[in-house]
Amino acid sequence: MTLISSMKNQKTQKYFLVSDIYGGRFRRQPREFNSVYELYVALLQTQGLRVSVARNSMETEGGLPVLSVGEQLEVVCCKSLKLPHQSNIGKEESVEALLCRRLPEPGYMDDDDDDDDDDECLELENQEVILPLYMQSHFVEVLSDNKKYRLKDLGKTFSLPLDVKVVNRDTELQNDPLLGLPGLRIERVLLEPTILASFLHSPEHCFEIPAKWISMHVSFTTDPLPWPNNHTPDCLVESVTEVANTFFYELCKKDNTYAPPPPRPPKSYNNPSSQQVDKPQKHQAQKSIPLEKFVDLTLDVKRRPPAVLPSVSMNV
Repeated sequence: MTLISSMKNQKTQKYFLVSDIYGGRFRRQPREFNSVYELYVALLQTQGLRVSVARNSMETEGGLPVLSVGEQLEVVCCKSLKLPHQSNIGKEESVEALLCRRLPEPGYMDDDDDDDDDDECLELENQEVILPLYMQSHFVEVLSDNKKYRLKDLGKTFSLPLDVKVVNRDTELQNDPLLGLPGLRIERVLLEPTILASFLHSPEHCFEIPAKWISMHVSFTTDPLPWPNNHTPDCLVESVTEVANTFFYELCKKDNTYAPPPPRPPKSYNNPSSQQVDKPQKHQAQKSIPLEKFVDLTLDVKRRPPAVLPSVSMNV
């Protein structure tokens, strides 16, 4: 059985338990990454990862590279490098970074008129780009695969999780709940023993029950089956079952019992501009009046001068 969820950017996220007999066809969808660290996590699962820059990134004092929208990069590996320190000028720090290679723009070899432009493109193709893991940017995966896959073939060909979309519905289902969703993520594949069951009033509509996850008491009866002997009806199995989020996360937790912990996120570095903003606050704190000067202003009874008593005349 396969665990599938809808994308998190939708209003209500849905979770499904899909059987291996599901007959719909899927097509891969490009993944989106909001930081270089997310690229690093994807690189651990996907070799030959290629992405397109979706947000401009200007060069800063910290040595971050200049990236332009539409520029394509091939992620090669992760390594430890020496980069200029962002706060201490003149010093270097050891950071984890992704080594990437710029890719030529699609179709640049089609134009044979300008040889100088071709030479510049070849130079850019061999140029290496260093992306620190703490760098924030936006990337979109570049896919050249436009094939349609069955569910069982996706798990054998690609590593999970995998972003997909249903392009052909399962014709055996009257209403395919996966069709029409803008994006799906195949989380993982589970080997779970299931029981094929149906209700007496509709024995032809069958469904699978995960035996380890359903607690129930059953009893055998002597009532005859609702069909003639040796004439078992053709079963129509519901291959897609929508489940609650609690059940979905319990299945994920069970499958990850012996999985290694995820890599630690990179250390976040403060922007030098933010440090300059904090300096006036420190300067204002130094101008504050010390507490010792308020001592003479306190209402202390012992230090108060004696009160002058009014004169009283006594007539005898």
